[in-house]
Amino acid sequence: MKKKYFLLLTVVIMTFKFLYSDEKVKLSQDLLIGTDSGDENYIFGRIEDIAINSKGEIFVLDSAESKVKKFSKEGKFIFSIGGKGEGPGEFRTSPIGIEIDKDGNLFVAEYRKISIFNEKGIFTGSFSLDFGCNDFVIDEKGRVIILGFKDDKIFHIFNKKGENLFSFGKPLEVPTKYSKYKDFPNLKLPFKIYFTSNKRLVFINPYKYEIVILDKENQLVKRIDGKSEFYKPVQVQEFKRGVIFMCMNYSILEYRDFLYVSLLGENECQLDIFKNDSYLDTIKIKSFPKTIDKEGKLYAIDEAAFPKIARFTLVIQ
Repeated sequence: MKKKYFLLLTVVIMTFKFLYSDEKVKLSQDLLIGTDSGDENYIFGRIEDIAINSKGEIFVLDSAESKVKKFSKEGKFIFSIGGKGEGPGEFRTSPIGIEIDKDGNLFVAEYRKISIFNEKGIFTGSFSLDFGCNDFVIDEKGRVIILGFKDDKIFHIFNKKGENLFSFGKPLEVPTKYSKYKDFPNLKLPFKIYFTSNKRLVFINPYKYEIVILDKENQLVKRIDGKSEFYKPVQVQEFKRGVIFMCMNYSILEYRDFLYVSLLGENECQLDIFKNDSYLDTIKIKSFPKTIDKEGKLYAIDEAAFPKIARFTLVIQ
């Protein structure tokens, strides 16, 4: 007889007040998905990414298991896809990110491969890359924008068939103090890119807290200079066996007139909030907001005790 477990799948209503906010911003948690024992469908090894479809269904990339798990809007497990392997729909290397297009198709990126699944989780195809994928997004036309260094460009547009339509974007300028590493591709790229609901491509300069915003025509809209002691620029460390580049992880999310920039530190996350691209407020939380749904709710990675997903509503006064 199988032992039954109670899942840590709870709905919690809390309101927090934070330093710096003067009650401009309140944060309410209304969903928590995850457990450290029991039903393996709710156990995560390492949460790498989160994506939300138009129905509010939640997709979680577990890079430790090389699987994507799908949950209902209420947090109920639906199915999982992928797994380690070389067969159709399996992942040879650890996936680095997931995205969902307007038709509900799920895209999963490995370093040199993009796999595609339909809304039912059925594998529909894949295409290989001849350069490294550092990150990727899906634009409003369903095209795949891949961040990677190739032919002196950093953004590469592909269709679902894997055809490279065009590339754009000059490599970032490497600071003088790192000039000896200027030929290393990773130093010429932002760490992450985001395509927002307002059809803007956004990233952070890896050498200073500067938010760079491009429009859908790939033209520069503006640069926003952030001020934060929390932000850490790229660091380079040499070892006998090579060189390590350490970048601060971040996310950039947009909802209506608000831009949310999450900077992930060692023990907490700083969430900077902008309205109409002007600074509004800052709060600090223990989890790392990773994506946002059409209702403006944030979905965060919470690794306290064990990996789980937390959903928050931001109430801006």
